[in-house]
Amino acid sequence: MTDPVDNIATDQELDHAWNKRESALYRAELSALYHQKRERFFELLDKLGKAIAVFGGSAALWKIGNPDLVAQIAAFITASSALSLVFSFSERSKRHAELARSFREIAGDIVGTSDFEIRDSKASEWMGKVCALEAKEPPALSALVVMCQNELAVARHAQVYPQSLFVRCMAHFFDMPRVV
Repeated sequence: MTDPVDNIATDQELDHAWNKRESALYRAELSALYHQKRERFFELLDKLGKAIAVFGGSAALWKIGNPDLVAQIAAFITASSALSLVFSFSERSKRHAELARSFREIAGDIVGTSDFEIRDSKASEWMGKVCALEAKEPPALSALVVMCQNELAVARHAQVYPQSLFVRCMAHFFDMPRVV
């Protein structure tokens, strides 16, 4: 028979487990936010490509404007359709949606666990799940990660690292160094 005192975790062990829990929760929230932003971005690009094709096709069909304008519209439709085909905007959107959902599930599990149930083994399990999902992620865009960190920092009343307007506007297009 075990002594009940042996089952009681020390304050140091509880602090360690709680810190692990907070780290796993932060990483899950940050990744979920990042992938939601990427999902919305690729969804927007996919819808813009489709809208260009519809409006351009309508203009060409009704022969609105002169023949030069119709030729320019056709070239624009071709270019937007080619970009959509080559970069698979809808597939990328779905991939990021799935990653975001998976990270939100982990965050929900962490938040849904009672404070009294948090132990090092449980915190390690959460961290393992986060790391396993992170291994499946495409390379992250640094400036976009900073944008997401800033949003979480505002929610947590922590330090925000301001970014220039240019960096924020280009965050989805290029991987830029973590320069503020």
